[in-house]
Amino acid sequence: MKMKKLFSVFSLLIFTLFAAVDAMALDVVELPLPRSNKVVIELMFRNGSICDPAGKEGLTSLTADVVADGGTGNMSSSDITDKIYPWAANFGNSTDKEVSIFTFEVPAEYLTPFWDVVKGLILHPSFKQEDFDRVKSNQQNYVDQLIRQSSDEEYGKKYLEDMLFRGTNYQPMTLGTSEGVRSITLDDLRRHYTNFFTRNNVSIGIAGNYPASFVATLKSDIGQLSPVSPEIPAAGKATMPDGLNVEIIAKDNALGSAISAGFPLPITRSNNDFVALMVANSWLGEHRKSYSRLYQKIREARSMNYGDYTYIEWYPNGGGNMLPPFGSPRSSNYFSIWIRPVGTAVEGASGSIWIRPPLEASPAQGRSLSSAMPASLCIEFAV
Repeated sequence: MKMKKLFSVFSLLIFTLFAAVDAMALDVVELPLPRSNKVVIELMFRNGSICDPAGKEGLTSLTADVVADGGTGNMSSSDITDKIYPWAANFGNSTDKEVSIFTFEVPAEYLTPFWDVVKGLILHPSFKQEDFDRVKSNQQNYVDQLIRQSSDEEYGKKYLEDMLFRGTNYQPMTLGTSEGVRSITLDDLRRHYTNFFTRNNVSIGIAGNYPASFVATLKSDIGQLSPVSPEIPAAGKATMPDGLNVEIIAKDNALGSAISAGFPLPITRSNNDFVALMVANSWLGEHRKSYSRLYQKIREARSMNYGDYTYIEWYPNGGGNMLPPFGSPRSSNYFSIWIRPVGTAVEGASGSIWIRPPLEASPAQGRSLSSAMPASLCIEFAV
């Protein structure tokens, strides 16, 4: 029950912030919970990967990661971790297509000393070369190797997204492309931080058991950010394909098959029809719900695979999340189907095949791919 309540708090903050950030600078969304023993602070910057310059794909994500995983003017990352550990406090960040979010959690009794420490990450990031090199190396490894090797399921879904939004600023992965990440310099980070992490594109959310006076402190501190008013690009839209296109991606030593399919969807959470669509989607194939029709027909009745789900918005890391993660509000949307892996059935099989539109390059390689389609299909099977 506590996890559900915490999830609800995060979700409410995120989507209220997404709506509020256009209304006024330094808008604060409050959710007082006097009976809670903790405080959660969210800082949401309207930027995201759509703000990455051409040839520097992954810059927004890398900037946010270095800010959160680096140090301040007088404390290293290790110093900060050692300082807040006894308080059972933590912080983290995420970047999606249209937003970057920093989350801070702390027991209510330690709110003031905790904020005095971590606000320096946002206001005075150190941007040391060693922190930049360490975080960039991790991101480079992700786009070069990890996304392709660690989870065929997640790679397939990202590839589907790459294909549906081909030619737009929604096409590249949030963490960028191989060439894009490799080209980013520390000076690029400093400029991007100044121009796109400012007091004019941020909203503040706070929930929990906090004193009313702390809100004024929070606004005053965040008001010290850069005064730049960033020009945020319009979010790319998926184009409805003409006809069915199929793409095949072969991988060695795969143990199963997976299918992803999708097409553009004009409805988002801002539409009145979204609630009705949620009900319909729950009946058809809501994530991890065994009562849905696809699950019952494909897994339960036929024992053909592990799971069968449908989505009416982007759902990060479906293989690990039971509930939709907060932190990825989007204004461009699509419908998708995810058929989780089926075990190989052909004797001597050693490969996996993903069927989608004709392939020219993988999304992590940063080169343009073939045209989109009404429903992209990915299948892994023995060959």
